[in-house]
Amino acid sequence: MAKHEQLATMTAVSFGLRDVGRPVMWFGVDCLDGGALQVMSWDAAAKMIRDSGVSDTSQLAGKACVVEVDDDQCTINFVRMFKKP
Repeated sequence: MAKHEQLATMTAVSFGLRDVGRPVMWFGVDCLDGGALQVMSWDAAAKMIRDSGVSDTSQLAGKACVVEVDDDQCTINFVRMFKKP
């Protein structure tokens, strides 16, 4: 089972420059296989915020999302916000 999707929870959502010199959003994701820091560009973050339907980014903490877990590479990557079918 090299790559598989899993439900996760977003934690500690923040915006800033970090060490990349341009605006980014970063947050943690916690899932059954562990947790990981996620950093996304301002454009990707804006799309994700629109898709989530929140009016304040602090409301993203605790929201459900889907991540891809790659057992071979030992990575966990954000895929999309979780939406009920």
